[in-house]
Amino acid sequence: MLEGSDWAKAYGVTEQGAVLVRPDFFVAWRTPDASGDLAGALCEVLKLSN
Repeated sequence: MLEGSDWAKAYGVTEQGAVLVRPDFFVAWRTPDASGDLAGALCEVLKLSN
């Protein structure tokens, strides 16, 4: 299991970043820095995927 900076490097984000991974392990969305309105950004991404 990856933790901290290893996890961030593996997914191409900073330690404050966020990654949305589908059940089939496909990375559907990522943001290098999760500062700001992350919940709002994720809601917008999910709206676009429908």
